[in-house]
Amino acid sequence: MITRQPTYDQLQHAVRSQVCASCPFRKGSAPMQDFGKPSKCEADCPIFRNLPLFKAIGDRLDPLVGTPTHAMRSVIGYVIDQQHPAESSAASHISQPLRFHRRRLVSILAKLIGR
Repeated sequence: MITRQPTYDQLQHAVRSQVCASCPFRKGSAPMQDFGKPSKCEADCPIFRNLPLFKAIGDRLDPLVGTPTHAMRSVIGYVIDQQHPAESSAASHISQPLRFHRRRLVSILAKLIGR
């Protein structure tokens, strides 16, 4: 069975519209108007820094081996543990968006990848 994987632009748009729009860590107080354009904080956001990795894993996911939900939950947990192990409270802001939006991000990625 051949499935069509979402493009990187589709993933970005979905994350911006469903995560960034209500993100308490987003820089700028004005509500997002155009989900096709990056916000000011995207370059520093661990969600967007790791989005290529999440997409690559989703593109290679074999549905016979695991579900998209389980795969995305595992990879996001791995990223948090490997890139930000035992952060001090002073440095915890680095991965807060990824930790805070973990469930929503898993849902978005699994839904798009699981098509």
